[in-house]
Amino acid sequence: MCADLVVFILTRKRPALFRGRHFEEVIIVLCVRWYLRYSLTYRDLEEMMAERNLSVDHVTIWRWVQRYAPILNQRLRRD
Repeated sequence: MCADLVVFILTRKRPALFRGRHFEEVIIVLCVRWYLRYSLTYRDLEEMMAERNLSVDHVTIWRWVQRYAPILNQRLRRD
């Protein structure tokens, strides 16, 4: 019962765009931003996250870029 409550609280506070993701939205946006802004490879970002004690596979970062880059681009152009 307590575990269900924790899951409910964690998913309720997250923005809808990031619900159901293993990593926090800050990590996802940071990786996508760094990939788009600097000439880094997905493996470079994987290594940078490992230096910060985060185990993120390069394919996961690729999926984040495919999913969130168009949305970030759209929001930046709108503002």
